[in-house]
Amino acid sequence: MKKFALAALALAGSLSATQSFAVIDAQVMGGARTAKVDYTVGNEDKTKDVKSTEIGFAAHLSPSKLLPVSFGVFAAMNKYDTTAIVQEQIDADPTVSDEFSEPSSSISGMTYGPELMAWVPIPMFKPYLRASYVMGNYDWTNKADVTFSGFDGSVEQTITYKTTGYDVGVGFMYSPVPLLGLVVEYNIGAEKLTATKGKATTKMGSQSDEQDIKADDLDPDDKSKDFGSSAIRLGLSLSL
Repeated sequence: MKKFALAALALAGSLSATQSFAVIDAQVMGGARTAKVDYTVGNEDKTKDVKSTEIGFAAHLSPSKLLPVSFGVFAAMNKYDTTAIVQEQIDADPTVSDEFSEPSSSISGMTYGPELMAWVPIPMFKPYLRASYVMGNYDWTNKADVTFSGFDGSVEQTITYKTTGYDVGVGFMYSPVPLLGLVVEYNIGAEKLTATKGKATTKMGSQSDEQDIKADDLDPDDKSKDFGSSAIRLGLSLSL
């Protein structure tokens, strides 16, 4: 009888380990992501850390409950505050520093792509590894008020970038009850941003002018950028 009870407990633990990472799972995650942005002030190349609140979703399919591997897709949304970069560039340029004021700047967009997850099926506490191929688009938008020749107005420029790269995450899922888990993850990303198009809008008084920007007309530093990032993410996982 004692051996039977021990065997039943072992089986229950095994089932609990496989249920939380079952055939289908869906995850909702959020966290803080920090990215490194390269930029130029005068003739000096600089790098600044910019921050974003990230919201992400993922869904996976496992070939078997007994195989601790799953394949799926993810999507994530970010908006990085880059106002400090634009303010520094304006302050360093005496030809515009008296004309531009109240700048705002952000890099925002959605990334998505396929991903692979693998884990160690330990009951309740499951370490895992996530690897994702990243695709998507970011818009880098700069805005400022402008005063020129006695007229007040505003300027806005948006450059659209295509992004490709990868994310790798390590974390664990705590599952106090079957099918539902709390996810904690450290994630790093390495992406390449390539400009595809842009638009500039100038408003002075009642006059407005809008111009398209070709990627080939951008400065070399603005055509392509390396975009490395890291994040701490928390989330919930539901498995079926």
